[in-house]
Amino acid sequence: MDAKLLGLIFVLFCGPALADDATKPASSPAPSETAVNVKPGDSWEYEIRDGLTDQLRTTMNLTVTEVTTSEIYVRHRWTAAKTQQESSALVTFDRNWRRKEDGAWRDTPPNDTTGIPDGLAVNKSWNYTWKATRLSPPADVKFTGSGKVAAWEEVTLPNGASYDAYRIEFAEAVTPVVNNRKLEYKTVEWYAPSVNSYVKRTWEARQNGKLVDETVEFLTTYEPKP
Repeated sequence: MDAKLLGLIFVLFCGPALADDATKPASSPAPSETAVNVKPGDSWEYEIRDGLTDQLRTTMNLTVTEVTTSEIYVRHRWTAAKTQQESSALVTFDRNWRRKEDGAWRDTPPNDTTGIPDGLAVNKSWNYTWKATRLSPPADVKFTGSGKVAAWEEVTLPNGASYDAYRIEFAEAVTPVVNNRKLEYKTVEWYAPSVNSYVKRTWEARQNGKLVDETVEFLTTYEPKP
């Protein structure tokens, strides 16, 4: 795999790393059923930080533009911390927040690591495969992975806000191995039903077992449309 494509893969997944924020038993029982219940105008603001240096990389705003029976359309806006340069894209998700397309890449089937599984419950585990297709110029990257709903717990964010959330863990790898470069990714997501989205997501990338990058993402603001 050439360095340019390797870089594109890291950019594609630089939204989720490892932070040691304390968690403790949830203050309420896990819900018997969890459904994503969003509407146009709902918005979430996140900070994306370097997991190695804790420097702020980007702030990100997600605002729902439209909801259908099978999809959620979201306006993503990113603001680079150093340059304050803004960019935006319309991103399509399924009704479980699994990404389908962002204007530059298409995920087939939808990307498990951005959302929640059907039948969300503690100890649920599953295997998956998916393909990221770059639309222009065309390129495909294939992944195999596994997911597990590891716990229902309380997580406290740097701003002091606490949420009862499902901790969902993902491990995946690019397939096949090319030029003896094994690329592996680990994502941990805390999904809080009370805000219909994740409140924290961590991500790390390794090449041949060596750590390449880490990021950590925190919810700073949730504003449901009245």
